[in-house]
Amino acid sequence: MMPWTFQRSTTRGGREYSAYAPPSVFGTIQIPNIDIRSLIAQGLIEEKEAVYDIRAPEASDSHESIPVGNSPPAELHNRALETPLSAQITVSPPPSIEHPTAPSPLHDGSPALNRKSLSEKAANLGARRRRAAKRHENKQEAGYSSRRNQFISKLLAQAKVCETPLNMANLGFDSSGYTAVNEPAGMRQTGRPSAADAPLTLAEYLDAGFNIFRWNGRDPHLLADVNGHVFADLVGRPSDAGYDKAVERFHARMVKESAGVVWTPKETDTHRGVSSINEGWFFSKEQRKLFWLCGGQNGLAARLRHDDDMKRIASFVSSAYAYWFPKLYENAHERIHCLLEHVKSDLRTFPTSAFTCVAFNFGPQVSTTLHRDWTDMAGDMCAVVALGNFDPTKGGHLVLWELKLLVEFPPGSLILFPSALISHANIPVGPGETRTSVVQYTPGMLCRFVENNFRTEKQIKKRSKAEYRQVLAAKANRYVKAIRRLLTLQELGVQPTP
Repeated sequence: MMPWTFQRSTTRGGREYSAYAPPSVFGTIQIPNIDIRSLIAQGLIEEKEAVYDIRAPEASDSHESIPVGNSPPAELHNRALETPLSAQITVSPPPSIEHPTAPSPLHDGSPALNRKSLSEKAANLGARRRRAAKRHENKQEAGYSSRRNQFISKLLAQAKVCETPLNMANLGFDSSGYTAVNEPAGMRQTGRPSAADAPLTLAEYLDAGFNIFRWNGRDPHLLADVNGHVFADLVGRPSDAGYDKAVERFHARMVKESAGVVWTPKETDTHRGVSSINEGWFFSKEQRKLFWLCGGQNGLAARLRHDDDMKRIASFVSSAYAYWFPKLYENAHERIHCLLEHVKSDLRTFPTSAFTCVAFNFGPQVSTTLHRDWTDMAGDMCAVVALGNFDPTKGGHLVLWELKLLVEFPPGSLILFPSALISHANIPVGPGETRTSVVQYTPGMLCRFVENNFRTEKQIKKRSKAEYRQVLAAKANRYVKAIRRLLTLQELGVQPTP
């Protein structure tokens, strides 16, 4: 053993520091059964999983396993605890000769893991993260339009086409062409219930001459007007069980989050007869600027927007909008990117949504009175996803007043239709059943402000009388442009279903 010498120190006054007696030897602690190489590899795996946790859900790659020899981490952990800790640790004096440098596991030439493979995998993790971010950025920039050609043929082969007596040109566009007329002339004389009335039952609608439209909630059905314009689509839902589980979980969360909530007058929508929270980009006519409307109830809407199941639902809605109404989608997609560039923000309801706003309609038994969402962009689609646990043959139907149809609307399914122009309602569900819904839309006033280059008409008039006259002249045929953005049966290459 090597003797330890120690030179005592003194203070400036000559006093000696208190004595210190070091141990005669320093023992060496040895911990067996620890494979440093495997631990490093496991650390890389955990780091990789952490990277995936913070990435956007749309950018998903397959997880690649990193070889760690013949022992998986779980087995390594179990072996380390097979004997008591006290039996694993031994103390022995150091040898009298100098220790040779132990070979590093990074230099042992093992084909399973060496310095080169570790550096390559570390670089690959960063590369995968950058590629994922780039894919996410490209998806937000391009939207779903680029994918349409891959799927539309298959979707059209599954779709059924229903011709209706409706003429889109005769619906209630207002003078601006951006919003709709809330109470068209003569509507009350035809027996339309007022918005203040309670929702009618299925039997009451049937007695009034309405017809039930049978729908399983999966197969797409296109609704066309007398000129062949497809103005609505009963989209359905994806055919995988994972999506069904997602909508079930999200409905359960909506019911749980809203339990015990005391709704404010603003959140109790008398126009539609439902308690709801809206969030998204709006335009304030009084302040003449865009603003982000934050839902109340301590950030309830924001929490729901960031729910992974809700993001999956929103992605499906966006893809359906792009596939079935490509002209409307491209126009809406360009509009929202123009808006975000103007406000210098990337804040939106959902990462790839072409709608600027979302409404969460809380139950537990949502049913709306007859109304029009007349402030929404006239001619654009409104996306409605029904959620809940109810029998769609007995309640929850979507009432399309002008068509005299009661559409069976199963939970988890999606319908796209111009809710600003078509009067609609929902039939109540039965006792003990639950129903909520999620609606995505874009306000018409916001669209006008964006398309006028973020100026009001008063501002345009003050700056240029000639441009102001052009803006006024464009109002007369704006509804025509809106209708032209609807595809026809001929453009889709489909025929009415017998």
